[in-house]
Amino acid sequence: KKDKLSEVRQFQDRLYTGFNRQNLARFVNRYMARTNFIDKLKTMKCRVLMVTGSRSAHMKDVERTYSAMDRQNSEILKLDGGDVMDDNPEKLAESMLFFLQGLGLASSVRSKKMSRGTSLSAPDA
Repeated sequence: KKDKLSEVRQFQDRLYTGFNRQNLARFVNRYMARTNFIDKLKTMKCRVLMVTGSRSAHMKDVERTYSAMDRQNSEILKLDGGDVMDDNPEKLAESMLFFLQGLGLASSVRSKKMSRGTSLSAPDA
């Protein structure tokens, strides 16, 4: 028990002496003065792809944000896993590529599936 108590005291000492008080005060002031961007999401004009993992700790926040957006300009993608960058990077990259191609961008970039020799055209008869 003494070890835990001394660790807590060490942490408190580092907390009170290790921070630049001016920077901390600025951070707290900016945090308290932040605006709620959720109210402005309906008026966004750009296309948005929101990505979350099916077991992500932030999935509910992503869903809440998506529900506040204009459905004409937004899409949500839920991939298997918690952290999609670690758990499913290929699927994320492919989905982002398709999203960009749907916007008319990156049309010359092929996904791995398309570059394996598969073709969308009908076979020669």
